[in-house]
Amino acid sequence: MKTKFLLLILSIVLISCEKEEDPKAAKFPLAEEYNIDSETLEEAYNKAEQISGLKSLLVSRSGILIAEQYFTEMGADDLYHTRSVTKSVVSALIGIAIEEGFIESIDQKLSEFLQPLGYNLDGEKANISVEHLLTMSAGFEWNEFGNNYSYNDWVLSDDQIEYCINGDLVSTQGQTFGYSSEEAHLLSVILTEATGMSTHDFALEYLFEPMGMGIEDFGWGEFPQGYFNGVADLALKPRDMIKFGNLYLYDGEYNGEQIVPSVWVKESTSYHITTNLGGYAPDYGYLFWINLNSSNPFYCANGYGGQLIVVFPVLELVVVTTSEFRLSTSDASQQWYNVMSLIQNEVINAIN
Repeated sequence: MKTKFLLLILSIVLISCEKEEDPKAAKFPLAEEYNIDSETLEEAYNKAEQISGLKSLLVSRSGILIAEQYFTEMGADDLYHTRSVTKSVVSALIGIAIEEGFIESIDQKLSEFLQPLGYNLDGEKANISVEHLLTMSAGFEWNEFGNNYSYNDWVLSDDQIEYCINGDLVSTQGQTFGYSSEEAHLLSVILTEATGMSTHDFALEYLFEPMGMGIEDFGWGEFPQGYFNGVADLALKPRDMIKFGNLYLYDGEYNGEQIVPSVWVKESTSYHITTNLGGYAPDYGYLFWINLNSSNPFYCANGYGGQLIVVFPVLELVVVTTSEFRLSTSDASQQWYNVMSLIQNEVINAIN
């Protein structure tokens, strides 16, 4: 009896010692294996909990999901509105459509797709190309960072295409960045007219299904005209956002299959135009925000209020966040800054 009692005490002591020896292992069991300091990463997650509006934070390295946490009643199986992350997905679809021969090249003119629909572009507007739309440099007055812009006015208009192309030109194509959902949506129209498929169906067949996703794994809003919103109405699961980030991290390849052309991935995430905004993401590729001059170069799919897929190629790191987006512009901007600061100053500190 005495022996059994001693063995019981010894077992309790050993279990207690194991817990004291490695208290972080249970939370992030793969962190140290992938050269991530688990204690620093946990500190980052503790700070994440203090960010009002943050819904999820996921960290992946070398293609492996290392950490994930959800801060609201929503969880891993729920669909999250990604807002302007949608634009970067549309960029990928344009690259695939060019590779498949549906679109000739980025030099093809917008007018070639709109004129058969009854829309006429003349004068300087006739020079607008696919590339101008990809780089937000078509020259229209619709700059969402301006004081006289209303996204809802465009969304609620009777004709989203006409609303955009009837805008005044305020700069020469290809020269000045002007963040514009209207311009980006025209790429969804182009994709539909070029392929004969809706943007939703094209994405399912050529992007999502090859990534192991089904029709139930995403949602996408459609305008009454029959075109899917190419700018801000795609809903995804955070783990699938990680998949998309890793798809780009590994040059468009997923599970041994080339889904997005590698040359398109490189072009999309290379410098094409400055945003003149400074801050964390001062430059722009093809519907990707980029900062290639920071100590840890990155590019990102970037949505209102802190919907983010941030890729650090040198570190082989992908970070995903989702956040509350039903906010005023000022509150959304502050929340975005808080989330991006968390990634840049806290999560990165855990990477060895």
